[in-house]
Amino acid sequence: MEKQFSEEEKIVFLNYLRLDKELPIELHLNNTVEFPAIQFDTKSILIKAFLPSEEWLQWSNYYLMQTSNRFEINISNHHPIDSQFYNYGEKFAQIVEKSEIGNSVCIADFPTEQLIAFAVGAKNVFEPILGFDSLPHPLGITSSTTILEMLYQWKEEFKTEHTQKLPLLLLDANRLVHYTDNPTQFDNRSTAKLPTIESLKQRNILTIIYATNSDNDIDDVHEDFCYYVNAGISLLWFNTQNNKGIIEKEYIKRSTMFSKRISFINKV
Repeated sequence: MEKQFSEEEKIVFLNYLRLDKELPIELHLNNTVEFPAIQFDTKSILIKAFLPSEEWLQWSNYYLMQTSNRFEINISNHHPIDSQFYNYGEKFAQIVEKSEIGNSVCIADFPTEQLIAFAVGAKNVFEPILGFDSLPHPLGITSSTTILEMLYQWKEEFKTEHTQKLPLLLLDANRLVHYTDNPTQFDNRSTAKLPTIESLKQRNILTIIYATNSDNDIDDVHEDFCYYVNAGISLLWFNTQNNKGIIEKEYIKRSTMFSKRISFINKV
C-alpha cells in the first residue's frame, strides 16, 4: 500500500489521520483496502431508518451517519442485545409514561452496547434522537463503528410510529473514554451536543430527565446542565444502579475539564 503513495501523498494521508509519520502506512491502515475506503453505502440506509420526526429533527446529530460510508463497517457482525439494559429501558419508559412530569426531554447516557439496548427497551414510549458525533475510524479509540453496526443490525427494532412519542436523546458514554497519546490510535472522541435552552422553552419543555449508570453526569454535559438549572429547567435523574426510580436531582456545580469553556449553545 505504501508504494502506491508518492511522498507528498503519504504525508497528506498521515497528517489527515494525525498519526506518526515515522511508522509504516501498513500499520496505520490495519488491513483496510485504501483511503478513503468507501466499502458500501450505509449512510442512506441508516439516515432513513433513524430520521426523527420534524419536531425533534434539530436536536439530532448526523455527523456519524454522514461519515459512515468512509470506512469498512462489518454489517454482518452480530451484536446480542443486553437484556439487563433492555429491561432498564422498559422500566424507565413505564415510569415516565405513568408519571405526571409533563413536557420533558429525556437523555440516555450509557456505553455503546448498553445504550442501544436501553433505547430498544424504551421504544414504545420514546422516539430515539441520535446524538453521536464521533468519526468512525479503524484505529479510533471510541466505539463509533460498533454504534453503526448495532444501529444497522437493530434498525428494524427501532421502527415505531412517531405519533405522541417523547424524545430520547441517545449519548454514547464512550465518547470521552480516557486516552493517552498513542501514534497507532486515532483520537476520535467527541463531546455531547445538547438542546439549547431557547429550543426547549419554545416547546414549553421545563424538565430534563437524565438516565445513566451513576449519580454523577459525564463532564461534557455538566456545564450545560448548570445552564439548564440556572434558566429554571428542572433536572430529574434515573440511575439504573439503584431502585429509586426517577428522582429530583439537587444539582451542585463541580469543577470539570470543561469548566472554563464558553458554552456556545447555552450561554445565557
